[in-house]
Amino acid sequence: MSRLKTATLAFFLANVAMVGGWLGGSWVSAQPVEEEYSFYDWIAPTVIEQLRADETEVTPGLGAIFVPSMTSSRDEPEVLVMSDGRVVASSPTGHRIPLEPGEYIVRVGSGARLQMLALPAQARAHQTTVVTPEWGGLQVEVVDEDNIPHRGSYEIIRASDRSLFGLGYGADTLQGESLMTWLLPPGLYRIVRPGSTYRARSDFSTVYVPPGGLVRFKLVTDPLVGSFLGAGVVSPDEFGLGGGAGDWSHRLVLGVNGSLSDSTNVAGQTDQTVISGSLFFDTYLTYTPSAPHQLIMILEIEEGLQLIDPEQGDMLPLQKSRDRVRLDALYTYFLSSRIGAYVRLGGIATVFPNEVLTSEPIDVVLRRADGTSRTIQVPASESFRIGDWLPNLSLRQGLGLNFRLLHLSFATVGLRIGTGLRQFLYRNAYIDQDDPDSAELEYDQIESYYQEGLEATLNGILRFFRYIHYTTDLEVFSDFSDLAEPAVDWQNTVSLRLSSFASIDYTLSMLYQPQVTTDLQLQHNLLVRLSWDLD
Repeated sequence: MSRLKTATLAFFLANVAMVGGWLGGSWVSAQPVEEEYSFYDWIAPTVIEQLRADETEVTPGLGAIFVPSMTSSRDEPEVLVMSDGRVVASSPTGHRIPLEPGEYIVRVGSGARLQMLALPAQARAHQTTVVTPEWGGLQVEVVDEDNIPHRGSYEIIRASDRSLFGLGYGADTLQGESLMTWLLPPGLYRIVRPGSTYRARSDFSTVYVPPGGLVRFKLVTDPLVGSFLGAGVVSPDEFGLGGGAGDWSHRLVLGVNGSLSDSTNVAGQTDQTVISGSLFFDTYLTYTPSAPHQLIMILEIEEGLQLIDPEQGDMLPLQKSRDRVRLDALYTYFLSSRIGAYVRLGGIATVFPNEVLTSEPIDVVLRRADGTSRTIQVPASESFRIGDWLPNLSLRQGLGLNFRLLHLSFATVGLRIGTGLRQFLYRNAYIDQDDPDSAELEYDQIESYYQEGLEATLNGILRFFRYIHYTTDLEVFSDFSDLAEPAVDWQNTVSLRLSSFASIDYTLSMLYQPQVTTDLQLQHNLLVRLSWDLD
C-alpha cells in the first residue's frame, strides 16, 4: 500500500473513531492531513477548530452533517445533501447542515453534479457527523514571469475519462481577490489553455490531486496572449506573491514616466523644448487568511519635474509637474461571499510647495481668508507661491458595507456604502479665482474644513482584448449638514499594455468640491510608463 493510501486510511479511521465526548453537542474529528504530508496541508484550521467556530444552530431532535473546508468556505463550491434523488439541503463547507435523522448522500466537488463525489452519511439526533474528505483540493495561482498575479484563464480536464471539469480564472490578489478552490475526485488532471483539448501538445500541464490533500499549483502565463510559460506544484511558502509570508503578500513597483517635446517654426505654437519626467513608487500589502478577514493597504508616491527651454531668452526655472502621495487601508469582514463590513483609513497629500510660473509681468492679488489681501508684482518667467510645504492634505475615514457586485474574468465591480469623516487641511494654499475683467490675477485662500456624512464608492475594472484595462473609482460624500450638495471625486485610467514592463496610460481626474470652488476641477495626463517589480 502506498504512503498516500496509508495516510488516507489513517485519517479515515481517525474520523470513524472520532473523539469520545461532546463539543457543543458535536462529535469532532482529527487533523485533516497526516503531518508527513505537510506539503499538502490545508489553509483552513483543523476540523476541531472549524467545528468550534461554526455557530450554526441545530434544532433539538435534529442531527447535522459537517463537510470541512480545506481553504475558505467562500472560495469552495457548495455542498449538496440528497435523499431519494432529491436535493434536500445545501450549504457552504465548514458549516453544520441540520437534518432530520436518517441516511443521506452528500455530494462534494466542482463541476457538474454528476462529476461530484457522492458520499453516504448518516444524520443522528443531537450529533454532528463529519464527512471524511475523500476528495482533494486544488488552487491554481496564475502569474506572469515576474510572479505578479493576474486573471488568466485555464481549463481542467480529468485524465481518466478526459471529461472537462470547468473553466478557471486566476485572481488579482493585489486587489483583494481570492483564489477559487477546486474540490475534485482524487486523480490525475490536465490543465490546458481555454479551447484546447486533452490531446494538446503545447500549453498544457498535469497535476495529481491526492485524497484529503490541498494542492497548490502555480501557472505562469503571458498576460497578453495567454500562452503557458511554466507550471507546477509548489510548496506553501512558494504560493502567493513574492515576499509573502503566510497570509501576507506584497508587491513593490518602481517606475518612470517621461516625455520630450520640441517645436520649431510650427504655426500657432511657441518655439521651445519641454522635458518632463516623473518617478513613481507603488507598494501593495494584502492580508487574506482563511477566515473572513481581508486587509488591503496601498502606498503610492509619484513626483515629477518639468524643464522648459524657450527658443528666445533664458531657460525657465525648474517646475513641479507631478506631486502626489496616497496611503489607503481597507479592512473588510465578509459576512458572505459578496457582502462584508468595512473600515477604511486613508489620505492623499501634496508634499512640495505649489508655485505658478508667469509668462509675462503681472500683478497678483492674494486674498486671505480673514478678508485682507496683498498684491505682489511678478516679473516675466518668475514664479509666485500659492501653497507652502504640504499645502494640501485630505484624510478620510469610513465604515459601512462592502458589496462585490460583479466578479468575472473581464470585469470586476464593487460598491461601498457607509458613514465617514473627512478632514481637509490646507497650509497657506490658494485657488485661482481670477476676474477676467480685471488687470490683476486673483487668488483666494482656501480654509481647512471638516465633514461628517454619508459616503459611497463605486470601483470597477474592465479588460478588453487582454491588453487594454480601464479602471474607475467614483466616490461621493454628502455632509450631514447639506446632503443635497455632495462632493464627487472620480478617478479614471485607461492603460494600454505594450509589454510586461511598459504601458501607455491616460488618466482623467474629476473633482467637484463645493466647499472649495463651484468649478469642476479637472486633471488629465497621457503618459508612457516603465515599471519594474522590486520583489
